[in-house]
Amino acid sequence: MLKTIAKLLIIVITFHACAPYRKTIYIQDETLTGGVPKYYENKKFEYRIQTNDVLHIRVLSADQEINNTFNINNNAGGNFGNPGSLYISGYSVDHQGNISLPIVGKLSVRNLTLFEVQNLVQQSIDVYLKNATVIVKLINFRITVLGEVTRPGSFVINNAQANLFEALGQAGDIQQFGNKENVRIMRQTSDGAEVVSLDITKSDIMNSKYYYLQPNDVIYIEPLRSKTQRANLQPLTVTFAAISTIILLLNFVDNQ
Repeated sequence: MLKTIAKLLIIVITFHACAPYRKTIYIQDETLTGGVPKYYENKKFEYRIQTNDVLHIRVLSADQEINNTFNINNNAGGNFGNPGSLYISGYSVDHQGNISLPIVGKLSVRNLTLFEVQNLVQQSIDVYLKNATVIVKLINFRITVLGEVTRPGSFVINNAQANLFEALGQAGDIQQFGNKENVRIMRQTSDGAEVVSLDITKSDIMNSKYYYLQPNDVIYIEPLRSKTQRANLQPLTVTFAAISTIILLLNFVDNQ
């Protein structure tokens, strides 16, 4: 009798120590079939420049002296490509939404897309320099991923249209006991901080306006309850293992 009870208890412990299979799958949709695509309403996101953003602006032309004037601390031999170096030498958007370029002066860039900023700077440079090429990148696109992921921390995103799954990929993916049904995104807006909860096991996640990330977003993956249950059950597992051992020894003695 004791042996049967011990077996049942071990089965219960094993069951509770495992994360339910359905909670481990992304984008669950029974209508998805092999080789047949399904389309979702997903408006292409284009980030618009905000106050305090930092832009990396690089001018390329045959006139190296002019290049050096615009490309602050980014000359050949510098730390081009290093996020810290680019941030220090970038052009900050002031509280009025302007950046200040050498020779050109102030340009209003707030609420413009990166493509629109690049065109604006290109037109302004063309007045002073012929056959120049302008490159504009957003430097301060950094997101933070916390909680039940393999590598929590802050990450620089080089894609201005980065989505939630790309961020999770940067963090090494959600771990076994991470709750995919309650992924929280914290985002700073002009009116204050907002927090939203998303279920990324559902395919309609791609319809959400939070599917695409914005600079300084914080993503938090909370643990499943089964992780807490598993931690609480560990001492019990040791106890029942000891009981099972005793029962086996008693059976051995009885059979002698």
